Amino acid sequence: MVTRLAMDVERRLLRDMGRAIGDHRLIESGDRILVAMSGGKDSYAMCVLLRDLQARAPVRFDLLAVHLDQGQPGYDGTPLASWLAAEGIQHKLLHENTYAIVTDKLTEGSTYCSLCSRLRRGILYSAAANLGCNKIALGHHRDDALETLLLNLFFGGKLAPMPPRLVTDDGRFVVIRPLAYAAESDIAAFAEERKFPILPLPAVRIAGERAAQTDEGAARGPRAQAPDSARDDARGARQPEPVAPLRPEAAGASHRGRRAGRRGCGSASPGQRARAMTANVAAGLTGLLAVAVALAAGCGNDSLGGGGPPTQLQQVAIAPADLSTGVSGGEVWINGPDDVTSAMVSSIAPQIRIASFPGDVVVPATPSVVMTPRTVSPNGVPVPALAQIHEDLDAGLDGSGWYAVSLPASSSQYLLTTDWWLFAFEGGRRGIRWSPTHPPVVASVMSCHKDAGAVTIIVRYSEPVNKAAGLPSVAYGATPVACSASADEPGETQFICAGEDSQPFSLHLPDGMTAQASGRPMAPATLDSTGMQVSAIPNDACTVYKPLTVN
Repeated sequence: MVTRLAMDVERRLLRDMGRAIGDHRLIESGDRILVAMSGGKDSYAMCVLLRDLQARAPVRFDLLAVHLDQGQPGYDGTPLASWLAAEGIQHKLLHENTYAIVTDKLTEGSTYCSLCSRLRRGILYSAAANLGCNKIALGHHRDDALETLLLNLFFGGKLAPMPPRLVTDDGRFVVIRPLAYAAESDIAAFAEERKFPILPLPAVRIAGERAAQTDEGAARGPRAQAPDSARDDARGARQPEPVAPLRPEAAGASHRGRRAGRRGCGSASPGQRARAMTANVAAGLTGLLAVAVALAAGCGNDSLGGGGPPTQLQQVAIAPADLSTGVSGGEVWINGPDDVTSAMVSSIAPQIRIASFPGDVVVPATPSVVMTPRTVSPNGVPVPALAQIHEDLDAGLDGSGWYAVSLPASSSQYLLTTDWWLFAFEGGRRGIRWSPTHPPVVASVMSCHKDAGAVTIIVRYSEPVNKAAGLPSVAYGATPVACSASADEPGETQFICAGEDSQPFSLHLPDGMTAQASGRPMAPATLDSTGMQVSAIPNDACTVYKPLTVN
């Protein structure tokens, strides 16, 4: 039985997460978020709260939980893997023996945390690229931010906070901390109530768990290591780190010869002293933390996440995703930091164009508008104002035909979110194509550069499909080489291809693929990348290909 106290804690955590997301624009429509799961209480809480938020949020985003087995002695990730499967959470388990690299490169008695954390971060970056994720969510909370601030202030001589949102220097990744406003005591109470299967930490992993929480700062020794601590805490997520295990000797060289006798992370470390100090002065540092978070959020510096469109612009999303089937009409969603007024809807609605595809002939459609004012959900999560403009096709139109809903791409009134996923129509318009009853088709193909001369190809379908007759196949490169299927779900199939980025490819759809919901057969075909519309995803190593024709 869930107690009133437990409900209050969950409500408070959801409220804190919602505030952090809203204040720092951590999640936007179309995001695919890698949720880093260490197996500790913070990552469990973050995963559950993000999933709850996903179900009621006015914007659509995907979550993928990722857990890394680093090959440490005594490790057993079975409880976490079983929990993810039982909860129905999409997840990926990675296995990289970074422990062997760390023990090989560091001397006896050295602190493992810094090198281990850097290798782990590189693996997460690589996984995000391979899995098509544009954001990485870490479970750092308010106490971690305070501790990091104190460590950097007293041992690094710098006001270097832990920002809720960071963009890597190369622009490929956005690291977010949805729990940045949450108290550790609330997270601990929530984890206790939910009975999460917390992974036990062998001695060599205690350091890694603490380093994962404080971006290496609490793991460092005093004096000579303090500048590294300040730099890594303030800039760690922005560093274009080499993907493990590239050049581990370089990463570990600076750790040799340091003061002997230190074991693990926290033996006479500044982290312990900072945490003790935090317990006494956390309340008085609330104002200082607010200033630090504001500094971290950018204050005009785009690289720290403060850039982007002016907040007065309304965000406009066109739903559902491109080439969806089984829907009677297209929808345009308008939301933003302020209330969405009738005047805003009246100014944007006339610009919506409903037309046949191909041919671009305007077709009759009946608009309807649902206005939802800005409010707070029962669980305390701030819900932005939302206006849904639904354009329902005339009943006399061919249900198996294809239609397009679009808006001008450039406007002083609104910002089209994740416009690289939208189809680019003639006349500078962007939007989506859909059909009420047509069988499923290929919606998009995403190509993402991997390290070591490999590319990930992700084929996404217009609706979930059954593939009992066999999987599609991909041939990649100027001299086509067959790719290996690495993952398959009803909505998408992933491949690993050998070769360099931006090479031509062809996708073969076998006979026998059918819509999961209706059973309608998907037409067998071979699609070439040269016959697709191409758009690069900003700040990422991925390119989206969209078929120019539909069968």
